[in-house]
Amino acid sequence: MTKEQFYSNIKKFNLDIFELTRELPDNNPGKFIAERLLSEAERLASGYRHAQKSNTKLNFVARLEKPQKNAEDILYWVEILMDSGMAPLALLEPVAREAKNILGAIDETRNFSQKNNEELLNKIILDV
Repeated sequence: MTKEQFYSNIKKFNLDIFELTRELPDNNPGKFIAERLLSEAERLASGYRHAQKSNTKLNFVARLEKPQKNAEDILYWVEILMDSGMAPLALLEPVAREAKNILGAIDETRNFSQKNNEELLNKIILDV
């Protein structure tokens, strides 16, 4: 998957978060969680957009730390909603699944890059 395709997935995920927040109760807990979800979804998208502007792969991977945290926070709030029964599982499960997919892709990218950088560093050290 390219960076652009992944960003498209993140945008679609944001739209799913919008739909989810519309279904939350119009009470203090519902509004509180809706604000958190919307905020984290926006930060996820803008953080990834910021990472895309990196001029090196290493910088790109380093900038993925914030979107990774945002996806983890979204997953946390969705799990709270699941446990509380404030929204139907049919609405929550696809959002939780996509949050896990986004987290998995970011983790995989960061782990792959870290492994490659360590191998490169070891090669440089051994070659010197």
